[in-house]
Amino acid sequence: MPTNNQEVTAMIEGLNSPQKEICAQLRRLIDREFPALEEKWRWSRPVYATADGNICYMVANKNDVNFGFDHGAKLDDPKGLLKGTGANMRHTKIRKLEELDLDYCQVLLAQAIEIAHTVGEA
Repeated sequence: MPTNNQEVTAMIEGLNSPQKEICAQLRRLIDREFPALEEKWRWSRPVYATADGNICYMVANKNDVNFGFDHGAKLDDPKGLLKGTGANMRHTKIRKLEELDLDYCQVLLAQAIEIAHTVGEA
């Protein structure tokens, strides 16, 4: 499904740099590499989901972008960048465009989709 939710588009267009560029690049990555993810506007943020449930989200804050995962605690985080203390959710903070590692994000997304599918079957 293409990433064309109008509320998400409006949110990204209204952001300041570097949050605007970070969110736009994450959105392009999801659209290009994970076209089956559905882009939704929930809880005042972009959320990406499959039939198995929510996979990830983006939150643009004043000084960073949180790129988070609903089952992030179960992810194998090769760089150790995921933060959070809850039972499931984890996120990484991206402060500058130069910190955005799309390959790393792609690895996490692929794992998150597989985990959601496994959890959805349980």
